[in-house]
Amino acid sequence: PLARQSYHARWIAAGATLLVGMLLLQPLPALRAWGSFLIAGIPLAALVARNLRMTEFAALSVACSVLVLSLCSVASLALGLFPPAVGLLLIAVGLTASLAAWRKRLVLNMTVLDVGALATCLVPFLMIMAVYSINGPQATGDSRSFVMRHWIARDGAYFFALVEKSVAQGSFVTENPFAAGIRSYYPTLGHYGFAALAAWDRRPAPFALWWKGPILHLSALLLFYHYFANCISLSIRKRAIWAGMALLVFFAWRADFFVFLQSQSMVLAVVAALLWWLNRAQTPHNLVRLLVAFGLALWLSAAHTVSGTVAGAVLAAAILGNRHCLLKGKPLRAAGWLGGLVLIGVTIWWAGGTPYGPRLAPVSERAWNQLWKQVSPYLPLYGVCALAVWLGWRRGHQAKAWGASLL
Repeated sequence: PLARQSYHARWIAAGATLLVGMLLLQPLPALRAWGSFLIAGIPLAALVARNLRMTEFAALSVACSVLVLSLCSVASLALGLFPPAVGLLLIAVGLTASLAAWRKRLVLNMTVLDVGALATCLVPFLMIMAVYSINGPQATGDSRSFVMRHWIARDGAYFFALVEKSVAQGSFVTENPFAAGIRSYYPTLGHYGFAALAAWDRRPAPFALWWKGPILHLSALLLFYHYFANCISLSIRKRAIWAGMALLVFFAWRADFFVFLQSQSMVLAVVAALLWWLNRAQTPHNLVRLLVAFGLALWLSAAHTVSGTVAGAVLAAAILGNRHCLLKGKPLRAAGWLGGLVLIGVTIWWAGGTPYGPRLAPVSERAWNQLWKQVSPYLPLYGVCALAVWLGWRRGHQAKAWGASLL
């Protein structure tokens, strides 16, 4: 490492908790929302981490903030004390994390990979800021308007509508915000944490949350970078280069995940945290790490349908990759993991089930032709991934096998 510093994890967690409490008591609404968004996850990150790169810890803290805010908001909604109880629950979580990390030390390193991560993320971050600067809050004469172009007016509008509806009602969203009388079939577990931020900010959700989007995107990019770097078995300088190339290709392929605030980008940092965590949890006997990964996957299954499906698939691949230590000769443990995966599937079905019954149309040649046109361009890519998984499996590199399946 270029630099290394060791801290008592309990003081990091306790200091962050104290700072959150002070921010919640001060009178500036915007500072209250921004401080909670940036700091609330630090106690949890300090608890689960031991030896991290600095950019890893910063990005992990933001992902933990999304988780903690969401769970505390859901608990306060269940108690009928939204949003006042959210702050108290955040402090309770922070104090619990401080006590749990009492004997732990947190080592933060500055390495070549941190420099590579910041240099690589600068390119997509400039593009992200360009999109954000021409959309969102804009000055129009003596007033301010909110500009939403293209998909921001669709996916982004639905995200803001769900958040604003939960703030206005002070309860769980059960009705579609755009169609009265129709049950909402969109998973909203993650939205409630952003509803708390909007309530503390005291502005409409689009204005309160817009500029928090780039921070979410940057944290997801950093975690994806370190995930790619951890999957590469080369010297640290070559890992920095190859991980940067992988991240830029990923960003170029699906830039829409990173350039505006929507439900997918809201949870993408947690998806990246799950992949990064599973990569660190490949020690076969480390059941605690896999249980934490299961918790993340379960949260994602109730927060976003597509991300929850990805999380369940990757978690299943990780369990199968360590099948000799986790499953063989241990029928009860195997049944437990199988039951957990079934629970994730049921949660996805329950949280994202549509209010409409199935309508099965006759199979037509035209429909098959259209499907083939959509799938065929990706077949070579799927073939390469399948070959990588098979080669890794044959050689015993289970971690690389399921990691390659991510693509």
